[in-house]
Amino acid sequence: WNPSFSPVHPFTVLPKHSWLPQYRFTFSTSCQQANTQKLTHRICVSLWAPTHVVPHPCISYSSVQSEDSVLLFVIAWTITEIIRYSFYTFSLLNHLPYLIKWARYTLFIVLYPMGVSGELLTIYAALPFVRQAGLYSISLPNKYNFSFDYYAFLILIMISYIPIFPQLYFHMIHQRRKILSHTEEHKKFE
Repeated sequence: WNPSFSPVHPFTVLPKHSWLPQYRFTFSTSCQQANTQKLTHRICVSLWAPTHVVPHPCISYSSVQSEDSVLLFVIAWTITEIIRYSFYTFSLLNHLPYLIKWARYTLFIVLYPMGVSGELLTIYAALPFVRQAGLYSISLPNKYNFSFDYYAFLILIMISYIPIFPQLYFHMIHQRRKILSHTEEHKKFE
């Protein structure tokens, strides 16, 4: 049994709440966000896993575990999730305080780049260990005649942030303008 994996883990590729009509974001945008977080989480869980879970227990991952980048993305994700679920809860109760709405559509301006920076720096710090251990890599020959290099995959993921991050960030900027300006106009008429 691998404590870093659960039977429901494959289903977590679907983002939370993206299919519910009351939430204002697209499914593809949510998938991109959710899956980059899951990838970084997977790296950290793999590197923090007990030695019987890690493919090469002789390799020390303590330098990645103690990276400031881990703290950076954990703080950003934590604050973001607290705000997000407060927003969802109050929205479902039809009593959304303006402060929660403002925080949801404003604090991402700092938290999003902070989280992405933490994710990228953590992935970068893990690269030497992933390569040395062959973590999650499949080499040929094997009975499926298939190979997978997790090290190269992580580099591709890091490169993919170049087009994806601005798209997601500016999507949130657009949402912020739309939602908060609508709120300001609504307040004027009350």
